[in-house]
Amino acid sequence: MTGNIKNKNKFGMLLKHDFIASTRVISLFYIVEAFSLLLFFIGNYLTKNATDPGAVATKLIQICPIAAIVSFLVAMLLIFLTIFYIIYDFNKSLYSPQGYLSFTLPVSSQELLLSKTLVYGGWMIVSFLVFYFVTEQMAIFTSDVLDETYGEGNVETVTSLVTSMFNLPSYSQIVASIVFMMLNIFTMMFLFVATAYFSISLAHMRYFQKRSILWAIIIFFPVFFFLLWLALKPSDYLQLIVQFKADGSFGFGVADAGDKYLMGFDISRMLMCIIECVGLFFATSYIMHKKVNIK
Repeated sequence: MTGNIKNKNKFGMLLKHDFIASTRVISLFYIVEAFSLLLFFIGNYLTKNATDPGAVATKLIQICPIAAIVSFLVAMLLIFLTIFYIIYDFNKSLYSPQGYLSFTLPVSSQELLLSKTLVYGGWMIVSFLVFYFVTEQMAIFTSDVLDETYGEGNVETVTSLVTSMFNLPSYSQIVASIVFMMLNIFTMMFLFVATAYFSISLAHMRYFQKRSILWAIIIFFPVFFFLLWLALKPSDYLQLIVQFKADGSFGFGVADAGDKYLMGFDISRMLMCIIECVGLFFATSYIMHKKVNIK
């Protein structure tokens, strides 16, 4: 059970410690990503600007497509590695022998959990932003290759044809779609981590502690899939939508279940996931404060 001392300075020190500790491991992933991106940008620059490249420049130009693929794969891996480390560190720092020291710190259980949530939630956001940035750069690179291979006019003609055939929205609507899609994915993955925190904490109650890892897995899956199912239920009755309008703009609205709208997407699930994450936060904090049996 944690102490009850309410001290912002103590919480700030805890936040700083969690950030530094996580940086030592997670930053290694970003060093690999930065190196592969550097090779890609140098190779891409030389491809566009070097009229008579030397031997080294020629090799960098040849490496450019490989660096592009590696950058994309590493950016995608960053998301999964970040989530894995978030769960691993939560269990290690709170429920391994190290946990006894963590729970004796002069901060509340909510502050312990909030520190982990803020630091690792930040890392999750960074991993998504890196993935989005790399994906955008790869799209630009692919577009340039297609323009060079097939001619800019031909590519624009095909793009316009596809846009008109499928009635795709304006550029601003496409950007909005990407933003809301990423927010939706982020809330789903945040729900995944919040459920993992809850399951690990519940599995360290006295009744489950002998086989805590097994119980954490057993608890996680039914809880997570139940929450996913629950997140979909509001859409059966009322839909909160981002609707694309005919003039190229977009706005928020409400629609009854089954209503047809021209183009847009339902954000009810995303909002429900946020509510569930908040509920899991307080449930996990309560278990940490009242029910956990420290080894």
